[in-house]
Amino acid sequence: MILKNKRGLNGQATTGVVISMAALKNLLSINNRFYEMAERKKAGLPNETFTLGENTREYDLHHLTNTDIELFIILNKICNTRGYIRDLQGNFKYQIYQMICEYYEAPMSVSQFYVAYEKCRLHSVFTVEETASGEFIFKLKHVFNEQEDKSYYYQVISPIVFTEEFSKLSLAAKKWFLKAAVQQNTNAHLNNNMTSLYEALQKRYPHQIREVINELTKPLGEFAPLFSMVEMTKNSRGKYDKVFFSVNRDYVVKDKIEFRDTLAIPARYPRKASFIEKVLHELGIAEIADRMNILVQKLKYFGYRFIRFVLKQLKAFFVRNGHFPADLAYFLAKETRFTKMGEILEIAEEVNLTPYIDVNDDNRIIEFCSKFFNFNNRTITKMFRTVQPVIEEQFTKPFVPEPYMYKNDNYLSMNVCGLTAARLQAMRQKVDPDQYRLLEEKSFNVYIEYQNQENRDQAVCDWLLSQIEKLPSVERKLDLPKGLKLEDIIYKQFYIIDEQIA
Repeated sequence: MILKNKRGLNGQATTGVVISMAALKNLLSINNRFYEMAERKKAGLPNETFTLGENTREYDLHHLTNTDIELFIILNKICNTRGYIRDLQGNFKYQIYQMICEYYEAPMSVSQFYVAYEKCRLHSVFTVEETASGEFIFKLKHVFNEQEDKSYYYQVISPIVFTEEFSKLSLAAKKWFLKAAVQQNTNAHLNNNMTSLYEALQKRYPHQIREVINELTKPLGEFAPLFSMVEMTKNSRGKYDKVFFSVNRDYVVKDKIEFRDTLAIPARYPRKASFIEKVLHELGIAEIADRMNILVQKLKYFGYRFIRFVLKQLKAFFVRNGHFPADLAYFLAKETRFTKMGEILEIAEEVNLTPYIDVNDDNRIIEFCSKFFNFNNRTITKMFRTVQPVIEEQFTKPFVPEPYMYKNDNYLSMNVCGLTAARLQAMRQKVDPDQYRLLEEKSFNVYIEYQNQENRDQAVCDWLLSQIEKLPSVERKLDLPKGLKLEDIIYKQFYIIDEQIA
C-alpha cells in the first residue's frame, strides 16, 4: 500500500507486519491487573506507577494504551526473524522513534514514545542487554521459540494499522482487530463467548460491545471496514452468549513479499560493509549479515584478502558447530589478534597512525604490515611512536572550521531554541564536527528528561555547552597525497631520527 506517511511521500510502499499470537498476548497482558488497579483507586490506595528519569510525573504501569500498541507494531516491523535488533548504539531509542515517524501517518509524540517504551520494557515485552563491547542487543519476546528452534505461530497484519484512520479507533477496537487478524488465517469466521470478550475489551454491557462493532464494521475513511461481518447471538435464556465475526478479506495479506524492515545501523565504512556482505553471500552464510555493524567495526582496518580469510574462519565455525559464535565480537577479535597483521594494526591505532593508512585500497594494509613482519612488537611500537609527530606535521593541515560544518538537520533543530549558540561554541572551540553531531544526538535524552518543563530548551543547550568544553580542539586535519605509502616513510624517518638521537 502507498500510504500518506514518509515512505509514501518518497514513493515507497508500506508492507504488512508479522505478529505472533504469543507476542500479542504478552503485550495485552499489561492489562491483566487493570480491574485490580481500578479497585485500588476506588479504595484510595496508590496504583503501581513508574517515572521517566528525573521527571516526577507518574504513569500507570498496568494500563495498556494506544501508543503501547503502536510501539509494539513497529517493533515487530523492525526486528529480525528471531526478534533481535543487534549491535545498537547508545542512541538506539531515537532510531526506533525515527522508524515510527517513517511508517505511521500520524506518529505518536516523542514523550508518548518514551512512556510506552519504558512501560513495555518493565512488562518484559522486550529486553535490552548491553554487551561488553558497549553495543546493545534488543530482543522482542515471543517472536522465536529458542527451545523448539522455530518461530511462534504468526500472521501478517495489513499495513492498514499504520494509517491515521486506524490510529483514531478506540483501544478496544484495535485490540479486537489485531487478535482477529492473527487468528483468522483461512477460517471463514471466528467466534468468542461474550464473557471472554467483555474481559478482553474491558467492557461490561452489550451496548458497549455494539459501539466497538460499529467502529469495526463501518468504512475506515477511504478504506473498507475492518470486519466484513459481526453477529451477536443469544442463548435460550435470552442473554448474549456468543459473537461471530470475520476480518474483511481486503485485510488478509497473502502476498509473499518482505514484511520485515530490520533496523539497520548506518555503516561508517560502506565500501567495507559492501565487500563483507558480498563475501558472506559467496560463502553461504548471508544470515549473519544482520550483524554488519559488529563485522565492520572489527574488520575495518584490514585488507580485503584478510577479511575474506577471517570470514572463511567464521564459516568453518558455523560448519563445525551448527551455529554462529554467541559473542561474535570476541570471535572476530580473537581471529584478528592471533595474526601479526592484527598486532601491527593495533599498535598503529594506539599511536594514532591508522588515519594515515589508506584502508580502502585492496592491498594497502597487507603492504603496510608486511614491512614490519620481521620486527618484534616492542621495536614496532618504538618506530611508530618516534615518527608519529613527523607524520602528523607532514600530512595534516590547519583546521579552519566553518558554520555549515556544525549544522545538523534533526528533530532538535526544529524543536529546541538556542542550538545555534552551542554550534557556534563548538566552532569557536574547533571541535571535530563529527563528534559534535554525535553529541547533539545524545542530547536528545536530555530533551526527553525535561520535555514537560519550561526550561527544557535551556537545559538541552546548557548540557551541550558543558559537554563541548570536555571535547578536544582539532587544530589540524588530514591532508594525504594520493598513493602515500606510509610504511616506507616510517621506515626511513625512524632511522634518520634514531641516528640523530644517537
